[in-house]
Amino acid sequence: MGTPDLSFIDDDGEQQNTGDPRVDYFLANVRPVLVDRCIGCHRDGREEAGLNMSSMTKILEGADHGSVLKPGYPEASMMMTVIRGNHPEIDRMPKGKRGPLTDEQTEAIRLWIEQGAVWAE
Repeated sequence: MGTPDLSFIDDDGEQQNTGDPRVDYFLANVRPVLVDRCIGCHRDGREEAGLNMSSMTKILEGADHGSVLKPGYPEASMMMTVIRGNHPEIDRMPKGKRGPLTDEQTEAIRLWIEQGAVWAE
Protein backbone atom coordinates (compact mmCIF):
# COMPACT_ATOMS: atom_id res chain seq x y z
CA MET A 1 0.00 0.00 0.00
CA GLY A 2 2.69 2.56 0.68
CA THR A 3 2.72 5.85 2.52
CA PRO A 4 -0.14 8.25 1.69
CA ASP A 5 0.72 11.54 0.01
CA LEU A 6 0.28 14.11 2.75
CA SER A 7 1.29 17.08 0.65
CA PHE A 8 -1.28 19.82 0.31
CA ILE A 9 -2.27 22.40 -2.26
CA ASP A 10 -1.46 25.95 -1.11
CA ASP A 11 -3.56 29.05 -1.80
CA ASP A 12 -1.74 29.55 -5.12
CA GLY A 13 -2.64 26.03 -6.30
CA GLU A 14 0.89 24.71 -5.77
CA GLN A 15 1.54 21.33 -4.17
CA GLN A 16 3.50 21.75 -0.95
CA ASN A 17 5.05 19.65 1.79
CA THR A 18 6.24 21.26 5.03
CA GLY A 19 8.45 18.36 6.11
CA ASP A 20 6.32 17.78 9.23
CA PRO A 21 3.76 15.04 8.48
CA ARG A 22 1.39 16.28 11.20
CA VAL A 23 1.34 19.79 9.72
CA ASP A 24 0.93 18.40 6.22
CA TYR A 25 -1.95 16.20 7.42
CA PHE A 26 -3.66 19.20 9.01
CA LEU A 27 -3.24 21.36 5.91
CA ALA A 28 -4.37 18.62 3.52
CA ASN A 29 -7.19 17.00 5.47
CA VAL A 30 -8.39 19.10 8.40
CA ARG A 31 -7.98 22.77 7.55
CA PRO A 32 -10.19 22.45 4.43
CA VAL A 33 -12.98 20.89 6.52
CA LEU A 34 -12.71 23.56 9.22
CA VAL A 35 -12.75 26.36 6.64
CA ASP A 36 -15.57 24.85 4.59
CA ARG A 37 -17.81 23.50 7.33
CA CYS A 38 -16.99 25.10 10.71
CA ILE A 39 -15.46 28.55 10.60
CA GLY A 40 -18.48 30.12 8.91
CA CYS A 41 -20.34 29.97 12.25
CA HIS A 42 -17.37 29.85 14.62
CA ARG A 43 -15.09 32.82 13.85
CA ASP A 44 -14.28 36.36 14.96
CA GLY A 45 -17.51 38.31 15.01
CA ARG A 46 -19.70 35.21 14.82
CA GLU A 47 -18.90 32.92 17.70
CA GLU A 48 -21.90 30.58 17.76
CA ALA A 49 -22.18 28.98 21.23
CA GLY A 50 -19.15 31.02 22.23
CA LEU A 51 -16.78 29.02 19.99
CA ASN A 52 -14.21 30.59 17.70
CA MET A 53 -12.31 28.12 15.49
CA SER A 54 -10.18 30.64 13.61
CA SER A 55 -6.99 29.66 15.46
CA MET A 56 -5.74 27.04 17.89
CA THR A 57 -5.54 29.67 20.61
CA LYS A 58 -9.22 30.48 20.10
CA ILE A 59 -10.24 26.80 19.99
CA LEU A 60 -8.41 26.12 23.24
CA GLU A 61 -10.33 28.97 24.90
CA GLY A 62 -13.37 26.72 24.61
CA ALA A 63 -17.04 27.53 24.19
CA ASP A 64 -20.14 28.15 26.27
CA HIS A 65 -20.18 24.47 27.31
CA GLY A 66 -16.47 24.42 28.24
CA SER A 67 -13.36 22.97 26.65
CA VAL A 68 -13.87 21.58 23.13
CA LEU A 69 -10.47 20.12 22.31
CA LYS A 70 -8.04 17.96 24.23
CA PRO A 71 -5.05 17.43 21.88
CA GLY A 72 -4.03 13.78 21.84
CA TYR A 73 -7.39 12.59 23.17
CA PRO A 74 -10.16 12.59 20.56
CA GLU A 75 -12.58 10.61 22.71
CA ALA A 76 -12.21 13.18 25.52
CA SER A 77 -12.70 16.13 23.13
CA MET A 78 -16.16 17.67 23.02
CA MET A 79 -15.45 18.50 19.37
CA MET A 80 -15.68 14.80 18.47
CA THR A 81 -18.74 14.23 20.65
CA VAL A 82 -20.59 17.07 18.90
CA ILE A 83 -19.43 16.11 15.39
CA ARG A 84 -20.69 12.55 15.99
CA GLY A 85 -23.98 13.78 17.45
CA ASN A 86 -23.41 12.17 20.84
CA HIS A 87 -23.56 15.22 23.11
CA PRO A 88 -26.60 15.21 25.42
CA GLU A 89 -27.18 18.99 25.18
CA ILE A 90 -25.71 20.09 21.83
CA ASP A 91 -27.09 19.22 18.40
CA ARG A 92 -24.87 17.41 15.94
CA MET A 93 -22.59 19.79 14.09
CA PRO A 94 -22.31 21.14 11.57
CA LYS A 95 -25.94 22.04 11.04
CA GLY A 96 -27.42 23.22 7.80
CA LYS A 97 -28.51 22.04 4.40
CA ARG A 98 -25.30 20.12 3.76
CA GLY A 99 -25.80 17.90 6.78
CA PRO A 100 -23.16 16.40 9.06
CA LEU A 101 -19.56 15.75 8.13
CA THR A 102 -18.84 12.65 6.11
CA ASP A 103 -17.27 9.63 7.82
CA GLU A 104 -14.01 10.51 6.05
CA GLN A 105 -14.06 14.11 7.34
CA THR A 106 -14.92 12.95 10.85
CA GLU A 107 -12.08 10.43 10.83
CA ALA A 108 -9.66 13.08 9.55
CA ILE A 109 -10.51 15.31 12.51
CA ARG A 110 -10.33 12.39 14.94
CA LEU A 111 -6.88 11.40 13.68
CA TRP A 112 -5.71 15.03 13.78
CA ILE A 113 -6.75 15.31 17.42
CA GLU A 114 -5.15 11.95 18.22
CA GLN A 115 -1.86 13.15 16.69
CA GLY A 116 -1.84 16.23 18.93
CA ALA A 117 -4.04 18.65 16.96
CA VAL A 118 -1.08 20.42 15.33
CA TRP A 119 -2.18 23.73 13.77
CA ALA A 120 -0.64 25.67 10.90
CA GLU A 121 -1.75 28.67 8.86
